[in-house]
This record gives sequence, structure tokens and C-alpha cells, in this order.
Amino acid sequence: MELEAIKSERVRNIKSIMTKLKMSFKEAIAFLEIPEDEVLELELEDAFNNDLKNKN
Repeated sequence: MELEAIKSERVRNIKSIMTKLKMSFKEAIAFLEIPEDEVLELELEDAFNNDLKNKN
């Protein structure tokens, strides 16, 4: 459960930086120094969630 909370917080932080500082996704993850393996996991999770939203 704790891992999910961390992922959720990272996603919120990325979105906030992208919006407030007008950064791209890649710029935001570089700014936050998120490891590449976590980035891939976040990208896959986001793609999956978007796919589910599009089906409903």
C-alpha cells in the first residue's frame, strides 16, 4: 500500500510541475530526478489508466 501512495504522489508532483512550470513530461521527471525504471512503470500505469477511461 505504501508503494502505491508513493507512486500516486509522484504522479501528482509530475502533473503539478508540468502545469505550473509548463514543462514536458520528460523535463518534469528529469527535474524530479525520478529513476528510469520508475518512469517506465509510471508511463505504463498512465497508459493503462487512459485505456480504461477510453473504454468507458
